[in-house]
Amino acid sequence: VKEWYDGYHFGNADIYCPSLYWKAPPGQKEITFNLSHSGEWVLTIFACQQAVGIDVQKIGEIPEYMEIAEKFFATEEAAEIREAGNSERFYHYWAAKEAYLKALGIGLNRGMGFFSVRGNRIIENGKVKSGWKLYPILIKDYAAYAAVQEKGR
Repeated sequence: VKEWYDGYHFGNADIYCPSLYWKAPPGQKEITFNLSHSGEWVLTIFACQQAVGIDVQKIGEIPEYMEIAEKFFATEEAAEIREAGNSERFYHYWAAKEAYLKALGIGLNRGMGFFSVRGNRIIENGKVKSGWKLYPILIKDYAAYAAVQEKGR
């Protein structure tokens, strides 16, 4: 039993992005996972040999959503949120962006402005980030997304 526990390691606690790592024995595949919770929901995602992240946010009123969007999001995302005139679009961007950050394993330290979300794609430095996809998860009154890196990337 001791050997089983010795193979697991907690990582990234210093950047508030908790994750659990397991070193696969020779010949076994690496398993990655991520989880998120908000309101009444807990979501998790598992994969073999690929980076994954997931986020869920309960949609509610947040008076300072535009200030947050202008500070942390790409300019075009903040403009779309302003045009929508409510916080729902803000929550969808936040969930998609946080899922990607969690898949990268970097948390919020780097911010969210270095990339933008366009549909199910990630844009960095004006170019589509190849090998990555965002998948919306439809839950009434929630914004939720999974970010998945293609295998072998």
